[in-house]
Amino acid sequence: MLTKSNNITSNSYESNIEFALETEIFMNRELEKSHGKYIDELRFHNLVKNGEVDKLKIALKLQTTKTIGRMSKNPLRQQMYLFVARTTLTTRFAIEGGLCEEDAYYLSDIYIQKADACVSSDAIWNLAETMILDFTHKVQLARQSPAVSTQIESIVDYIFNHLHTKITLDELASHAGFTPTYLSYLFKKETGLTLTEFMQKKRVTEAQNLLRYSDYSIAEISQYLCFCSQSHFTSIFKNYTNMTPAQYRKAN
Repeated sequence: MLTKSNNITSNSYESNIEFALETEIFMNRELEKSHGKYIDELRFHNLVKNGEVDKLKIALKLQTTKTIGRMSKNPLRQQMYLFVARTTLTTRFAIEGGLCEEDAYYLSDIYIQKADACVSSDAIWNLAETMILDFTHKVQLARQSPAVSTQIESIVDYIFNHLHTKITLDELASHAGFTPTYLSYLFKKETGLTLTEFMQKKRVTEAQNLLRYSDYSIAEISQYLCFCSQSHFTSIFKNYTNMTPAQYRKAN
């Protein structure tokens, strides 16, 4: 009995999908609407992958419609669903183009959160252009950076994900499967920076973001980013930015 019931439900569901599909195709033919060509979509996203900002700006200007398919009868939901789809594709192509995976995924999350807060379909549409150009610009910058091996890329990702904890050379060497001496040599050879310089630079960059976009005190930021003291944090920060953290926050 149970098996028969499941089969009936399954067949009914499949029939409904087929009916909806045929109806959607018919209606779009009547309205002379289409999703566009896959090859055109591929060309568009390859501009993201190659970091070609100027060409992408031209391609965005040539877009003539804000409606691609119909995912919802509600205009705001329609644009939101479309935005999520475009952001997902843009993120994947940006990663293929050389953008750090973690950076790309976090950026994707932030833009989807921004879209979720929009109250009009036009606002989401405009945000989509900003999102795509931002990803493409970041790919462009990433492609200008010297290429590194898979092992060193793994170390870079590890540092990025552990900025709020103390990181030792032995810990990094164990992660890479190298001796500490060889890792230090290879990292400097491929990046031009020592591991200490690289970690300091990353922590200063994170501190800049926190000073600009958060209400954390300078002492709290120093603690979160594992500087041994606030005075040490100030010294390192000034070394990279020519400003103290307080001066930077005031200026930004």
